[in-house]
Amino acid sequence: MHFKPVVILASLLVINTVHAASAATTIDDQLLDQMKRDTRKAIIDDLNRRKAIALAGDWSTTSYYGFLRNPSTGGLGRSLHNGKWFAFRADDSSYKYVNIASGPLISGTIIEEGTYEVNGNRLILHRKTESFLPANDDPSGRPGYKDRRNPEDSTLEFNLSGQELVIGKGYYAETFRRDPNSK
Repeated sequence: MHFKPVVILASLLVINTVHAASAATTIDDQLLDQMKRDTRKAIIDDLNRRKAIALAGDWSTTSYYGFLRNPSTGGLGRSLHNGKWFAFRADDSSYKYVNIASGPLISGTIIEEGTYEVNGNRLILHRKTESFLPANDDPSGRPGYKDRRNPEDSTLEFNLSGQELVIGKGYYAETFRRDPNSK
């Protein structure tokens, strides 16, 4: 069987044209998919940046539990209280966390400093240093230290609603309130 050269040439042109159109569609689909991914990422990054800026400021919570009774005398002894503060700075994404507590096992101040970022409803703390400053009457006898390098990352769930910042979930959730003079 003999084919005429014109028919073979025309068939090859049709096959190459269809293949080229198919390849162009595949490239267009790939570019479109990449643009969608890039746009989605840009939107999520922008939302996270806005949440991080909204988080900026000073936040605190305090709790007072009462007094312990001295078992020997029945008189009032050490008070039980706890206060926690966060300071978030948007300009350099830094944070400072302070926890002052007084209790029967340990009393003093813990200070952590580092940087933070927001990813959806997660607050990611990148601690760089920590300090422990025992109270004068600290029952633990632990030695104090200041600005000790102790890098650690922590991820906490959070919800920000107006002047309230809730960190944690369920039983472990703590509500912080924005200092009206900060921002």
